[in-house]
Amino acid sequence: MVSIIIPTYNRAEIISETISLVLNQTYSDLEVIVVSDGPSDDTRKAVEVFTDSRMKYYEIAHSGRPAVPRNYGIRKSSGEYIAFCDDDDSWEPEKLKLQMDKFSKDRDLGLVYSQCLIESREKNDIVPRDGKQGFIFKELFLSYNFISNSTVLIKKEVFDTVEFFDEDMRFKATEDFDLWLRIAKKYKIGFVDKPLVIHGESIDSISKGVWIKVIKYYLVASKLFSEKQVGIGLFTKGLLSIFCKTVLRLGGNYRLRKY
Repeated sequence: MVSIIIPTYNRAEIISETISLVLNQTYSDLEVIVVSDGPSDDTRKAVEVFTDSRMKYYEIAHSGRPAVPRNYGIRKSSGEYIAFCDDDDSWEPEKLKLQMDKFSKDRDLGLVYSQCLIESREKNDIVPRDGKQGFIFKELFLSYNFISNSTVLIKKEVFDTVEFFDEDMRFKATEDFDLWLRIAKKYKIGFVDKPLVIHGESIDSISKGVWIKVIKYYLVASKLFSEKQVGIGLFTKGLLSIFCKTVLRLGGNYRLRKY
């Protein structure tokens, strides 16, 4: 019923724990598809330790783009629903069950996501605090993606309508936001108000990647604008919103460093 796709690249030392937590779901009608993006370590050995018949393992030529192994996994999947789990994330045991319950109550849903617990050396945080559901395209577009990749569960038939992740290198690290928007444009979105995924985040610098996010947002927004999925008003409002949030964040971080 559910195909879980785990893209990975040279993470032999941690992939076993991720797989174990996925296989330990209380919802057991599933398959786990690990797609290794051109490994040069012992990923295969780490995966082949698992003798569970629900496991599948594939190796592809190295692409350096998460969209490529994710799309490969979708094509190899046999489930009616698709989930993604990054190789360094952890799932709570009831994740799939709670999300499948949502789908069973509303046939019009295309995607169900949940809260995510972000763990870092500075502090832990739960995102999003207030999840949106229903037809939320506008709210999602005006944010910088409040849907974490490892939290989603998607009807496979959705991909027949909106297609797969964009494999263009320019969209690396924002291909998920692009896909969620395409889904939200045509389908209702469901939300589980509980952190069902744990994501560890390293801290390199306070303003890490902030301006890169602005550039990535512009790429996604421009793509939708060129495809006439958003008008000039929403397009402009989105760019101003992400720019202002970035300036405020940098300003706040400057004050923290100063004092």
